[in-house]
Amino acid sequence: MSKLKLYIAERNDFSNEVFQELENRFEILDFKENISIKEILKQVDIFWFRLAHKLDSTVLDKSTKCKYLLTPVTGIDHIDEKLCNELGIQIICLRGEVDFLKNVRATAEHTIALTLALLRKIHPAITDVQSGNWNRDAYRGNELFNKKVGILGYGRLGKIVAKYFHAFDCDIFYFDVEEKIADSYCVKLNSIESLFENCDIVSIHIPLNDSTKGIIDKNLLFKMATNAILVNTSRGAIVNDKDLLDALVSNKIKGAALDVLEGEPNILNSELVKYSKSNSNLIITPHIGGNTYESFAKTEKFLADKLVQIIHQSQN
Repeated sequence: MSKLKLYIAERNDFSNEVFQELENRFEILDFKENISIKEILKQVDIFWFRLAHKLDSTVLDKSTKCKYLLTPVTGIDHIDEKLCNELGIQIICLRGEVDFLKNVRATAEHTIALTLALLRKIHPAITDVQSGNWNRDAYRGNELFNKKVGILGYGRLGKIVAKYFHAFDCDIFYFDVEEKIADSYCVKLNSIESLFENCDIVSIHIPLNDSTKGIIDKNLLFKMATNAILVNTSRGAIVNDKDLLDALVSNKIKGAALDVLEGEPNILNSELVKYSKSNSNLIITPHIGGNTYESFAKTEKFLADKLVQIIHQSQN
C-alpha cells in the first residue's frame, strides 16, 4: 500500500523527533516551486499547519484531495469547520484534549507576562534606556499584590491563570456560563457585568463562537474602573476593537494587553496597532501565547500519535 502524502506548511522549529516518525509512516512532500495552498491541498492527503493560513472556501472545494487537517491549537476559527464536514475532511486539533493540555501552559504564562509588562511599563522603559536615558521616575508602575483579578472563562486556561495570579497574592474572581468546580481561593460572580465592575484586571479565556464574538464591548468596558486593565490571550474577535480603542483614548480604562487581534495576521490597517505605536497603555504581541519550543514539541508529538491512531482505525 502506498504511503499517504503529507505536507507540513510551517516547518520552522518543528520537532525533529516527530518529523522522523512522520517520515517513516508517510510520504512528506516538499514543494520547491511557488505553489498555492489550494494546489497543495489537491495533491496531499494530510495538511499540517499552525495559524499562518486560513482554510475556507477560497482554498477548499470539491477538488480538494486532502482528508486530514492537523493544527496544534484549541481554537479553530481559522478553519471553515462546516465546509470541512461537507467535504469529508477531518480536523485533528487540540480541542477538548483536557488531560493532555494540563501540561501545556505557555499561554497562561504569557498572560502573566503581558499583565506585568503593562503594569510595570516594561516596553517603554526598555526602549527609553536603549535611547540613552535613565528616567527611573518616569516609569513608576503598579503591583499585582492584592489586586482583584477577574477570570472570564474558568476552563483549563482560566484555572491555570487563576492559580498563577493567586501566587502573586491577588484576589481571584471568575465568571463562566457553565458550572465549574472552582479552587477554594476563587469566588464566582453571578454575571459578566459584575466581573468587569469589580475587578482591577480582567483576563479573557473563553472560546470564539457566535455567542462570544464582540462580547467585550462598550457596555462592559465602560463598567470597568478607570484604573483597571484588560488582558486578552484568547481570540481577537471576542473584543470589539472600536469600543476598546474608545475606552483607551478616553481613559475609561487604564490599559490593555493583547496577544490576539481580529483579522490577524493582516493587521496593517488595525486602529489598535496604530494607537499602540504612540501610546504605552496598549501593548500587543503577535499571538505568541502558545509559541514556545516546549509546547510545540509536546503538541506535535501528541497530534502525530493522534493522526496515526485515527488513520489506523479508519483502515481496520
